Amino acid sequence: EVSSSLEIDAVLKGLAVGLLMAASSDSVSISSFDQETDRVVTLIELRRGRDASLTGPPGTAYPLADYPATRWVLESRKPLEVLASDPRADPAEAELMRQSGQKSLFMMPLVARNQVIGLVKLGDARAERKLTEREIELAQALANQAAVALLNAQLYRASQARAAELELLSNVGQDVIASLDLEDTLQRVLRRARDVLGAEAVVLLLRDETSGDLSVRQGSGLLARTQRKAGMLEEDSIAGWVAQHG
Repeated sequence: EVSSSLEIDAVLKGLAVGLLMAASSDSVSISSFDQETDRVVTLIELRRGRDASLTGPPGTAYPLADYPATRWVLESRKPLEVLASDPRADPAEAELMRQSGQKSLFMMPLVARNQVIGLVKLGDARAERKLTEREIELAQALANQAAVALLNAQLYRASQARAAELELLSNVGQDVIASLDLEDTLQRVLRRARDVLGAEAVVLLLRDETSGDLSVRQGSGLLARTQRKAGMLEEDSIAGWVAQHG
């Protein structure tokens, strides 16, 4: 099982190198599928070379609304081959191929436990060619491993986040019991919330029912201290909107 971000990075790079070799391709990218934002996000991209070096930083996001061919692969759970000379090719995908100098592209979905996890793209800049059945079989076997690794990483991150939430709730309960001083208790709670969220500051705002003004009741962090005396009209701030609409 994948137990850290460093481990998943190493696993993905190993699988990416294996995909390059299995498909005799020039480049490979492995992306995750973010269903909430309807995008695919590049996790790793390699180009054939002495050491299959990285060609770009991870994190590039592609809205599926702009790439119907990619969407089709994810929704149909079927592979797709694209040739640069094919007039029927998806224009957006063809433009990406042109920019990267690719003449052929093979895309296949990453599926684990009946969930679409992401996407693999294999490109060839030397000539237009279709992968052989054997190359597809080998690539699919490695893609299956990548899908399982990504799913395990997602599950691990979710379990870590849940554990942090439970620890925070436990610690907050202990802080509330440990002190009878309201200011001290609020400061402890906000400090713990800031640590868990990784935020620079956490501020507690109270709303005046008569004026609608929001005032800082307590805060933790540098930004919170600078805003301690600040007041905000409810209708003029994001915090005010949240107070109104929940």
